[in-house]
Amino acid sequence: MRPHIVTYNLYSQSAKLIQKHLSNILGYKVYRGTTPKDNRFNLVWGLPNGIGANKLRTFEVFREHGVQSPPFTTSRATAEQWAMQHPIVARKLLRSSGGKGAVYIERGGAVIDAPLYVKYIPKKKEFRVHVHNGNIILVQQKRKRSGTSPDTKIRSHENDWVFCINNITEPEDLRSVALAACAAVGHGGGVDIIWNQLQNRCYALEVNSAPGLSDSSALTYANVFVQELQNG
Repeated sequence: MRPHIVTYNLYSQSAKLIQKHLSNILGYKVYRGTTPKDNRFNLVWGLPNGIGANKLRTFEVFREHGVQSPPFTTSRATAEQWAMQHPIVARKLLRSSGGKGAVYIERGGAVIDAPLYVKYIPKKKEFRVHVHNGNIILVQQKRKRSGTSPDTKIRSHENDWVFCINNITEPEDLRSVALAACAAVGHGGGVDIIWNQLQNRCYALEVNSAPGLSDSSALTYANVFVQELQNG
């Protein structure tokens, strides 16, 4: 049975890359669309209504399932109390990517209106762990783009942070936190995780069901999908 990529966003560059690699590996054109097809091995890329798409709901299920994650609140009054002693991050957007809508507030700083506030936990390292069908298929670490001195608080691609796969020393609880995060939200994806050196502890931040991929990471997904296709 031939595969068909089901993506809610036809303009997704990650879906296009996976489509390209699948076509190259299988030797025929693999198509993608917004709805499943009969008599096709439908590969779903991205869940727009999944729990992981909403940052507040993600933190709620993390707490419900005991996943190691930063404390959060929806109360501005509580956030103002926290900010007297700790830095916080105000999330102005509950559905966003690439650090959009994230505002870092220093200890003692003025708290702005936002639907979600998260205690800032100092991080020595930040990772993205890719989980598919309960299995870890790729581990990446965020590092500064060569020749830059970016902000270390909000580590996004736009702020000159990039994902690397070489010379990674994984914290001992990295993989268990990633798997627990996916189990909590009920789907796989790219799990963003920070590591606090003083505590030697990982914290899950979110699970993106359609994470941004490079050409090489898209090839990893394509190879996994081919294995599934061959195993029926």
